[in-house]
Amino acid sequence: MNEITHEDDISLADILAFLQDAWKTILGVGIAGGLAGGGFLALAPAQYEAEAMIEMAQIRVSGPNGGTVMNPIEAPALLIERLKNPTAYAPEAIQACAAGEPLFNGESMAKLVKASIPKNVTAVAELKVRRSTPALAEQCAKGLFDMVNRQQAALLKPQQEEMRATLAGLQTRFGENQNYVAKAEKAGLYGMVYLARRDESMYLIQQIDELQRALARDTQARLVSPVYASPQQVFPKRSLTLVLGLMGGLMVGLLFTLGRRVLQQQRAAT
Repeated sequence: MNEITHEDDISLADILAFLQDAWKTILGVGIAGGLAGGGFLALAPAQYEAEAMIEMAQIRVSGPNGGTVMNPIEAPALLIERLKNPTAYAPEAIQACAAGEPLFNGESMAKLVKASIPKNVTAVAELKVRRSTPALAEQCAKGLFDMVNRQQAALLKPQQEEMRATLAGLQTRFGENQNYVAKAEKAGLYGMVYLARRDESMYLIQQIDELQRALARDTQARLVSPVYASPQQVFPKRSLTLVLGLMGGLMVGLLFTLGRRVLQQQRAAT
């Protein structure tokens, strides 16, 4: 029957002895890791983030029960997909974000802009950009808002022009009816045509009023709140980078000394 031994068990005393022998190496590699983290902080360009929460341009459309409702001219999800395309960016927006970089273009913008839809909010898109200074990040975010505002105003224009044309036609027809009714009343002609024209005028007044209110309430894209650029850099994180560098160095130092100890034991055994 084989006798069970505990020669291979590792005791607390063994661990303490190991650390006593290897602490200098572990600490040295840990400090080297911390210095590497500091070097990364010195070389990596700082990035500051600005965000713009944009409410989509709104247009009044026919709703249920003969009423009207306000709808976004462009769904936030559609805007987000559009901004993934390099051709979506106007030269003015590219210039606002370029900071003098000669090769900065639409493809650069598509990679730069991070767009999302805030939770529990409708008709709003959130755009975030990172640049080398808070001022540049803010300038870039404002340039993006101006671009979206112009683009959505262009989408609104054909529908508004169509509504204005319809309104002009209704107003012309209303004027004709009013002239006819006035002449009929003056002549004492109160026949079927007179009654039909009078009833139509009442209907036209309602339609004209709805169109005028719709045109007045159409709104362009707007900022839910002013563009905000944090004065704190978002990358690289100083404290996190130093801690990760130090911890990573300590781990590498520990693994190195363990590996060296195992090699020494294997050589001694052979």
